[in-house]
Amino acid sequence: SKREQFEVFINSSYMGEFQGEKIYGFFEAAKAYFNKNISEISDDEYLSLIALLTGPDLYNISSERIKNTERAFKIKSVLSGKHTPKNLMDVYYNRTDYLGR
Repeated sequence: SKREQFEVFINSSYMGEFQGEKIYGFFEAAKAYFNKNISEISDDEYLSLIALLTGPDLYNISSERIKNTERAFKIKSVLSGKHTPKNLMDVYYNRTDYLGR
């Protein structure tokens, strides 16, 4: 089912490394990066995890905090309607696109 496929995806996606250990899945990532259960993380912390999906090492929460925060902000701007992706691959839009400049 779609639900089962989604559960496999969120439980097995590579989410970067933390303290030398590879992290897989949102549940492990919430525990490693925020020391919380997935149900306890904030919306912004959840967006930080979402940001990992397109580049777990590039947007690593512990080693690339600024890049992760910027990526999470971009995702938030799409969700709030401040930015409309130009196409399916528009995940790396630049600052002027999402600030409406």
